[in-house]
Amino acid sequence: LPLGMISNGMHYRKSIDLSFRSRGLDPQPILESDSTYQLFQAIHEGFCCSIMPLSSGLENPIENLAFINLPDASVLAPLGLVMRKTEPRSAIAEKCFAEARKLFAAPAPTAD
Repeated sequence: LPLGMISNGMHYRKSIDLSFRSRGLDPQPILESDSTYQLFQAIHEGFCCSIMPLSSGLENPIENLAFINLPDASVLAPLGLVMRKTEPRSAIAEKCFAEARKLFAAPAPTAD
C-alpha cells in the first residue's frame, strides 16, 4: 500500500501507531511528513493515500479527495483514509479503498 503518514513524533502519529500495533499491523509508509499540506499534495498527485486525523478541518469534503472515516480506530481524534478522487490514482490505493469500503460499509466517492 502506498501510504503517506504524518512524521514520527507528531502528536497524532503516536496514537495512529498504537492503533496499528493493537491490531498486529506494522505499516511501512513510503512518505512521511510533518506537513499535512505536503501529504495532501502527494495524495492529490496520486502518489499515495494517507491515514490522518480528521478533526483539523477535514470533516468537510475537499475537492478531488475521497475520505473514508475509520470509526473503530482507537485514537485521540477521528481518523480517515484519504485518496485522490480523480485519475490518475494508484491501483494499489484504489484496491485499499475498495477493501476499506467493504470493512466500513462506506459508500463509493463520487467525482464531483
